[in-house]
Amino acid sequence: MGNELFRVLRPFWWITSSIYVEIDGKEIGVVHRRWHLWRRVYDLYLGNKQFAVVENPGLWNWTFTLKDIDDGQILAEIDRDWRGFGFEVFFFQKYHLLILT
Repeated sequence: MGNELFRVLRPFWWITSSIYVEIDGKEIGVVHRRWHLWRRVYDLYLGNKQFAVVENPGLWNWTFTLKDIDDGQILAEIDRDWRGFGFEVFFFQKYHLLILT
């Protein structure tokens, strides 16, 4: 089947979630979701050091901004395009665009 390069783990969650990335059983990165009533905010870590934050300005906004934690400079934008009602409701097919700055 192939060689495993890394493993992504997402344990069960109630309100906030975390995603862990492991290589050979050693955790190399983590994404923690911060709770907010209408915004989606994620903290990104490499090892034990936070290097960026991903922010979404509103409930129905599909563009996420990846900002450096030290100086607030935009590192990238993630844009999720709407593919139509049928694709969004009946299929798990999503289209994302990553723009690196």
